[in-house]
Amino acid sequence: MIIEQGIESLARLGSIPNHARPILSIGNFDGVHLGHQAILAQARRVRDEARREGSVSTDTSSSTARSSHVELVVVTFEPHPMSVLRPRLAPPRLMSLTQKRRALASQGVDRLIELAPTADVLGLEAEAFYSILRDRARVGHLVEGRDFNFGRDRRGTLERLADWCRRDGIGLTRLAGESVALPDGSIVDVSSSVIRWLVAHGRVRDAGKLLGRPYTLQGIVNQGDQRGRTIGFPTANLDTGEQLLPDVGVYAGSCVIDSPVTLAQNPTPQTFPAAISVGQKPTFGGTQTTVEAHLLDFSADLYGQSVELRFTDFLRDQAPFPNVDALVKQLHRDVDRVRHMTGSTQFQSPSTAGV
Repeated sequence: MIIEQGIESLARLGSIPNHARPILSIGNFDGVHLGHQAILAQARRVRDEARREGSVSTDTSSSTARSSHVELVVVTFEPHPMSVLRPRLAPPRLMSLTQKRRALASQGVDRLIELAPTADVLGLEAEAFYSILRDRARVGHLVEGRDFNFGRDRRGTLERLADWCRRDGIGLTRLAGESVALPDGSIVDVSSSVIRWLVAHGRVRDAGKLLGRPYTLQGIVNQGDQRGRTIGFPTANLDTGEQLLPDVGVYAGSCVIDSPVTLAQNPTPQTFPAAISVGQKPTFGGTQTTVEAHLLDFSADLYGQSVELRFTDFLRDQAPFPNVDALVKQLHRDVDRVRHMTGSTQFQSPSTAGV
């Protein structure tokens, strides 16, 4: 996937040599959830049909040449526009930028254009933005969800976009959106805001159903107070940046290590079951919220490495224990539950993951 930045990258799409008119989708795509995946799946179908049939017009003389150069392009703001317009109301991220890029690439996106939410870009009226798509990017087809708006103050509605596309011979597919049935019997519309609510309330299993995969935090392992190793439960402490943290509690999940040094001969990512804690360590009088994971059957130093923590189930609320022995007994129960949930049967070896 090609990654570019800036409105000029969007405007240059129409002048790329030997490229046909692109298939385009515009949105924030935070989480790349089931609704986003449906949009991208439809965009892939439009792109693939254009490649097969050479049905998207171009200036090149060969039908075969034009069909082989139809791109699926995603345009997204990075960071979220609210971080500029109303910083206090900006939603926390469901994904790091790296995760978002990987997820979009896995959905078959050929080119990602990231727009910084500058005053010039956010101030573009809807018709002016559409003119860039039509005259400079020379878009052949747009695929958008039901809540799509664009342009200054989001005044560009789907209805206006449909009228303009019909007038100018640009294809437009509008999707109705996705809904998911949760275990409690409720049916919810898939959206980033709903997923944020579920995650913030500790309902990571439900959030995973809307995402189509476990909710995941990405970050760098840093050094904590190293108390965990003194009681037999060393943990990897994660710096998660601006990502939304699940509600305070203990969770079952897994840890994906990008390139563990202990497995340098096999640099593919490795996954280990994990008991994950989000909270303030109340037994020790902590006041700062931390994210730490005890990896089962792992023994290596992770300081400075990039890892992902995947949350699959809520285990219990965080609570202070009367003494360390009581805490250790509960931690053993937590690990046993994680092992049962994940089907891990390996012997739990000592770890030096570090707190």
